Amino acid sequence: MQTLSAEKNIKLRTTAVALSVALFMALLLPTLFFFFSFNHISIVTRIEAEMTAERISKVVSRNPNMWMFLEDRIYDQLTLRPLTKDEEVQYIVYDLNSDLVFASDKIISGPKTSKSSNIYNAGIPVGRVTVSRSTRPLILESLLAFCLSSLLGLLIFFFLRNIPLKALEQSIALLVAEKERLRVTLENIGEGVLTTDSSGRILLCNQEFMDIVELSRAEAAQYSFEELVAELLKLAQRVERRVHLIKRVMQSTGATEIFRSTEIMTKNGNRKTISCLGAPLKREDEHAGAVFVVKDITEQIQIQQKINKVEQLEALGIVAGGIAHDFNNFLATILINISNIRMMTPPTDQSYQLLANSEESIIRAQDLTQQLITFSRGGELQRQTEDVAVLIKRETDFMLSGSNIQIHYQIHKDLWVVDIDPVQFCQVIQNLVINANQAMPGGGVLNIRANNITLNEKHGSSHLPPGNYIEISFEDTGIGISPEKLQNIFTPFYTDKKGGTGLGLAVSHSVINRHQGDLSVSSIPGKGSTFTILLPAEPGKEVPKTAEYSMKEPMLPPTAGEGKILLMDDNEDLVKALTPALTNKGYQVVHAPDGLAALDLYQKSRTEGVPFDLVILDLTVPGGLGGKKTMEKLREIDPEVKALVSSGYSKDPVMANYEEYGFKGAIRKPFRIVVLTELIKKTLSERAAESAG
Repeated sequence: MQTLSAEKNIKLRTTAVALSVALFMALLLPTLFFFFSFNHISIVTRIEAEMTAERISKVVSRNPNMWMFLEDRIYDQLTLRPLTKDEEVQYIVYDLNSDLVFASDKIISGPKTSKSSNIYNAGIPVGRVTVSRSTRPLILESLLAFCLSSLLGLLIFFFLRNIPLKALEQSIALLVAEKERLRVTLENIGEGVLTTDSSGRILLCNQEFMDIVELSRAEAAQYSFEELVAELLKLAQRVERRVHLIKRVMQSTGATEIFRSTEIMTKNGNRKTISCLGAPLKREDEHAGAVFVVKDITEQIQIQQKINKVEQLEALGIVAGGIAHDFNNFLATILINISNIRMMTPPTDQSYQLLANSEESIIRAQDLTQQLITFSRGGELQRQTEDVAVLIKRETDFMLSGSNIQIHYQIHKDLWVVDIDPVQFCQVIQNLVINANQAMPGGGVLNIRANNITLNEKHGSSHLPPGNYIEISFEDTGIGISPEKLQNIFTPFYTDKKGGTGLGLAVSHSVINRHQGDLSVSSIPGKGSTFTILLPAEPGKEVPKTAEYSMKEPMLPPTAGEGKILLMDDNEDLVKALTPALTNKGYQVVHAPDGLAALDLYQKSRTEGVPFDLVILDLTVPGGLGGKKTMEKLREIDPEVKALVSSGYSKDPVMANYEEYGFKGAIRKPFRIVVLTELIKKTLSERAAESAG
């Protein structure tokens, strides 16, 4: 508005100046023309009157008494100079008494100029001649000159008005464009900006600043900067600090930090954390005011806090991964001992169920370790081809066993297989089932669907490339999720459940993304929620027969076996628990504390003619030769060696791709003894079949 007002004033002034100059020029030229021309006519008329009087004086000198009656001779003297066609001249001769002696026929009416000259006889005036000349032609010529000069004035007016105005308009347009650019920059800079005069009164502020302090421009204009700071900081009583604040900015030579990270409270009761910089504004080396840049760093602080939590979690995951081997060895020892006791306890005994509960608690402890390791994102995915229908049913039935939730499966009979890390995928299933269970505290229905879909460029997901996928959905009839909570549903540590960690869905989202898939959610409050998984599929591919067993296999009846087993493990407690358990199943067990000892025992047994039927190798042996290197050496000794690999650290790729390293199977710690014995029996039976073939 100020620019437009200034532009209007300048235009008015420029127009007035141009009009004044144009009028001056329009009047000046005809006026000068008239003035000089009139003077010229007057002089000519005067000279003509003098010359005519002189000629008549000669006539008078020859006829001093009768000259008044010599009209013909007087007329001849008057007509000596022929007149032009346009000349209007009148001659009148008077005697000494001003009586008319002679008058020419030409009578001039209208404006004229007249000059008189005396007629002399012997130096004595005896009459006079008056010559009158019409000024009408002069006036007409002056009017014509005025018209021409008016045209000239008009040209001058447009020249003086339009050229400066055009330049002015261009300058103003540039100024307006620059001002608009600065305004847009100011409004979109992402930080609050305000300027004050030298007294601290707020002159200008952008929308971001108003959003930060939650005030309108009119409300902000009522404050000085010090008063606003005092209001926001609730420090109205600290006058000295406010004065020092402005003085410090005004006296500085550059940007000055006002707040680095200070909490304020708006009039609406919202707490925010802000940072603020101030710098002086100078005009002609004098302080004209100050500019302040205010930034809302609330979200930044919150993000940093979350990052710190994530870093702590990742550090915890690294620690968990580092101790996973030892921790799971301890769990394995406890689980094997409990399993041994449970198998020796009649099912009708009161302690039988307590032992079963203890087994499940140990498994849950291992789950927690794996959850932390997974979220730390360390290591590679241990992919293998899986039929997810089997995993979904197994995990869901297990998690909801004994609950009041009905499970409805709608799974495509020819569901494509996928290459996944089964352990991490099972964590996702568990987390989604737990979430559904918590959403239906009074019971309900969980619909689980799995179908084959093909995404293309036209209707494919914006996050996934075109291709073949399986779509798995978990639809509950629970309480649903509000839109506000829905947008943070996959945020780490975000939870509205008492005692919740906020990790389950965040871990699930992370796992699916690492599988190049997508996990999304939709919900209607009061009606339920649907979590949908998309995973890249492998149509036409079949699930290979594997010998990897889960620690969650159901309790199987004891089975007897026979064979000589070399057990290499550095954990003495585990060996002490596992050796009698396998011996009770009919196996002969020989222990080796590390890989070198195992190689020596294996070579010695072959030399003595009593070779081992099976080798069980611990993958990690601190300070010694581990399972991977030991297996390489064993295959050099015996290419037909039959071995299983075991580890409490499930992230190692050997556990997922054990066949590539020569193993016949893999088992994760902790494990139930019955699961291990079934794996041993299966491996030995395959060896017997190969020998028979």
